[in-house]
Amino acid sequence: MTPAELESLFAREVAKLPCPRAPGSLVPRVLAAIRHRRGEPWHRRGWRVWPATLKFATGVLCVGFGWLAPYAWDSMELALAHEAVVAAGALWRLLVQPAAVYLAAIGAALVVASAMCLAALTFMLREGGPNHEAL
Repeated sequence: MTPAELESLFAREVAKLPCPRAPGSLVPRVLAAIRHRRGEPWHRRGWRVWPATLKFATGVLCVGFGWLAPYAWDSMELALAHEAVVAAGALWRLLVQPAAVYLAAIGAALVVASAMCLAALTFMLREGGPNHEAL
């Protein structure tokens, strides 16, 4: 059977199938969910349905925090943040840095193996590849 014959057979069989019908309870359940959702306060719904003034205010706050963050970081002594940076640096030096060469080698091997699998798959699916008739 050629691919064109298979495709036409498939199209005929799919055309014979009946269209799926939604259950009768679907519409009432959807409408009830919408009514329930509308009854929630604005702060419990997504940000896109907040009032425009509050969306603008949160945008201004985010930009303001983003603009002030470098100044606050430089001017304030944040002991907790400093300790977190020191701990992260220690973990990097003790755990990641010694294994970095091995992790890089494993990553390179995975890239090469993926490329080889892709090349083999391309060869197998190409017209005239070995065992093409079996596929």
